Amino acid sequence: MEAGAILQKPETRERLMSLVEFDTNGGCWLWIGRLRDGYGRFSLNRTIKMTAHHASFLIHGGNVQPGQVLMHSCDVCACVNPDHLKAGTSKQNAQDAVDRNRRKPFQGKKVTEAVRSAVLRHAGSLREISRDLSVPKTTIIMIRKQANGGH
Repeated sequence: MEAGAILQKPETRERLMSLVEFDTNGGCWLWIGRLRDGYGRFSLNRTIKMTAHHASFLIHGGNVQPGQVLMHSCDVCACVNPDHLKAGTSKQNAQDAVDRNRRKPFQGKKVTEAVRSAVLRHAGSLREISRDLSVPKTTIIMIRKQANGGH
């Protein structure tokens, strides 16, 4: 069964909402289920998993186009309130994080050839490379894409 069809089932909405605690102060719907990097994780079935805020947004009638991400207006990663979420690009999300002082602006640091070479030689996972070489995961992905001709 497709994710869209599963999301429309009343029992999916009930299961999602059973893992939400309502914050009466800020209006957040706080995810009390499993978290990963501060974001809720929701399983539609054994094979289809997504962030809880994404599932909530879709279940409550939101629409996310391919290439878009969801941005939290409340700055609470565990919030699944669809009124606190809006779709945007990764670039808009990054700029929003800078504007709200959640992230420092990109400083345009150059990747040295030594770092590039070390990343490409390392046989570990993304997490292991990041940890071992003290290089952000996004930089590792960029280096790998460039090495593969941009794909």
